[in-house]
Amino acid sequence: MFRLEEDFIAFYETLANQKGKPWKNTLAHLRRFVTIRVRFADVSPEWIHSFRDYLKKQGLAANSIATYLDTMKTALNNAVKTRIISQNLFLFADKIQRKRTQRTHLKIEELRLLATTPCNQPEVKRAFLFACITGLRISDIRALRSKDIRTDGLLHYPEEDRDYTFIPLSDQARELLGQSNADPKRAPVFTLPFSDDMFNRYLSRWATTAGLDKHVTSHVARHTFATLLVTEGVDLYAVQHLLGHRDVKVTQQYARLVDQRKVDAIKSLPSISIDDPMSARRLPND
Repeated sequence: MFRLEEDFIAFYETLANQKGKPWKNTLAHLRRFVTIRVRFADVSPEWIHSFRDYLKKQGLAANSIATYLDTMKTALNNAVKTRIISQNLFLFADKIQRKRTQRTHLKIEELRLLATTPCNQPEVKRAFLFACITGLRISDIRALRSKDIRTDGLLHYPEEDRDYTFIPLSDQARELLGQSNADPKRAPVFTLPFSDDMFNRYLSRWATTAGLDKHVTSHVARHTFATLLVTEGVDLYAVQHLLGHRDVKVTQQYARLVDQRKVDAIKSLPSISIDDPMSARRLPND
């Protein structure tokens, strides 16, 4: 017997408490969207379309809307597995098409420039550089504790997963960790501004001081890590596992970015003067 009268929002909240930021953002929007109790029986394709239209009216980007709706689809799949509902009606709802976005990253010379530029928030600088050479999200760096660090790397507990992954550390990463004033065991390794917005404001000021003409946010660090690896010829599947991507297609976007840099490099070659370009194709007379 299925349990269609159960509260969908309460069920979603239980899952969201174990998940990352996209789930919590979706939950906040769901609470603003509904004014009455929503049963699983109420979650129809039409109801999903109404919530999608609400998100559009909030001015959210198509990719953000798609991400939020994906969390609902996952929640409903979970409800099918636990026999609350018989099928996921999300499958009958219209999909939001994601837009391919240009991911900002730093070239190695720009990263070196930042590394040698003073920042009035040393912990922000240390955390950002650490993210650039480990691929960790800033949210994961906030959660990093001294007890997670091993002699040969660190244990990483992603927001979206209860299991840990092991991340090797380079000498430079160890050097940045060595600057920590954290107490042993459970103390945070990095002491960062309370909000991500404040963290990004400090980053922006630091980048401006360095003379960078790029919009530098916390996400840029992870994109920089991935792009540098692909540029150096690291196997795409190795990059995938270091980033924690479940699907290699997500990682392939960095390969496309490097391919475009190759095209730009060819276009930047200096031109040479040829009086008659066709003469190069003529055979000399015997």
